[in-house]
Amino acid sequence: MQKIKLLIIVNALFAHICSAQVVICSVQEAMKFAEQNSKLHKLQKENALLNLQNARFAVSAFLPQFDIAWSESDMSKYASTDTRNKNILFSITQTIFNGGKNKLAYDMARSSAAYQYAEYEQSLQNFKASIIKQYYDYMLQMSLVEIRRDLLNNAEQQLAILKSEYELGMRIENDYLEYSISVMKLRDVFRQTERDMRMTLRALKILLGEDVDSDIIISRIPFPDDNDDMLLEPYAVHIWNIIKRESLELQKNRMDLYFSKKQLAYSRRVYFPEISLTGSISFSGTRYPLTEPSYSIKMNINFQNNPFLPLQIANGYGIDKNGLNNVSNSMSASGKFPVSYFISRKMENISLAQQAQNVHDSEVLLHETVLSMIASHDDCIDSIKRIYETLELYNRRLTVSKMEVDRGELKRIDYLEELEKYAEEQINLAQAQCNLVFSSYEIELLANIQPGGLKHVCLLFK
Repeated sequence: MQKIKLLIIVNALFAHICSAQVVICSVQEAMKFAEQNSKLHKLQKENALLNLQNARFAVSAFLPQFDIAWSESDMSKYASTDTRNKNILFSITQTIFNGGKNKLAYDMARSSAAYQYAEYEQSLQNFKASIIKQYYDYMLQMSLVEIRRDLLNNAEQQLAILKSEYELGMRIENDYLEYSISVMKLRDVFRQTERDMRMTLRALKILLGEDVDSDIIISRIPFPDDNDDMLLEPYAVHIWNIIKRESLELQKNRMDLYFSKKQLAYSRRVYFPEISLTGSISFSGTRYPLTEPSYSIKMNINFQNNPFLPLQIANGYGIDKNGLNNVSNSMSASGKFPVSYFISRKMENISLAQQAQNVHDSEVLLHETVLSMIASHDDCIDSIKRIYETLELYNRRLTVSKMEVDRGELKRIDYLEELEKYAEEQINLAQAQCNLVFSSYEIELLANIQPGGLKHVCLLFK
């Protein structure tokens, strides 16, 4: 009975461990897992969405302003009748026209919220790019470990044969010692490569939001053996048009330029007044409840944007129980002559032109970057084809060299050098394959294409 209980407990623990273990089998899974684990990006997204919602409901400037005032005054004078006065005032002020200022402020608030959300998307995009790079760095390190392990195993096999030949007196000691030193160097390189792989894995775990000691498994994904003959240069124009449309950086720059133009245009509407209407009702009397209402309506016209003559005009009417009892008109102006007004306008034009030029320059720079990425992608394809051909020649050469070693026509140390060159070429192949895959993902991120979908999108333009 105790054995059965123990077996149940062990099975439960094993099931718990297996269920808690995380296995990542692709870069897509790595990006999804990292995004889910990233508390910073979750908070950024939540804040950006709340800003969008807040900007959408920021309509206070279009609504009337309500005011309420209360006053009470008691006065006593020597040899005169005491006076008491109580007053309650309710008023509503509504802006009727201000040259589009409130609409522009509303649009800019929404633009600012959209800008912040675009910044979140840009941050997330950069985060995914770092995940992709670190993921394939780890895949590359795993490939290097395999290549160097195979090289070391071959070298140690040859060392064992050479040791037997030396002990039988068939080889001199100097040959055996020289080969042993070379094998020791290969062991050091292999151990260093293993350390590099472990450090790369630690960095990847941190990016994934996991502890460096967590039991997360990153499955080995071999690079494709077949040559990717999908050159991107014939589709460079189509790819650029997609990136030009989808680029978050260009969208933000264009948005800034658009609202800078709108702000400048509004600031130059110097003859457009701000017009508002104020209606009020007041109750006054000597004691509560107050039963003497009076009404008033007032129109305010303010040319506050006019730097030469900032007029303020007001026209009001008062009504009580006896009818119209008050009419008021006023006009005032206060300011200084804007000596540098025209110079400021020229400076504003230059500033706007600089911003427009910056937008153009950033677009040109991004275009060159995209073309460079496409060229790098196609160069990797050419390199992979050349390396495959070189490896085939190395294979034929190693076959011949192995026969020469067996016949005693070639020293084993020379054969080891050929094995090392073959391993270096294998490393070059792995590096080129890694760069090819990573360059595709980089372009897909810029073009807002799902990972792995670049080739399909290009085929649509055939």
